[in-house]
Amino acid sequence: MATLEAFRFEATVEEEMPRGLYVVRTDEGRKFTASLPVTSRHGITKLLRGDRVVIEASLTDKSRARIVGKR
Repeated sequence: MATLEAFRFEATVEEEMPRGLYVVRTDEGRKFTASLPVTSRHGITKLLRGDRVVIEASLTDKSRARIVGKR
């Protein structure tokens, strides 16, 4: 069984999409569609292209992720 740390990556915001979604790319080149969780929307107000973030990849959908923090 994999640990949760294996599904956390550092990524760069590439594009802002409608409805609070972001396209992010990891250092390894993988692309994800990521969103902010409800609890983080107050702490992280705005993400811009080029911002470094920490994401948690979805276990079920390999193209989706959740942004858990900003670097």
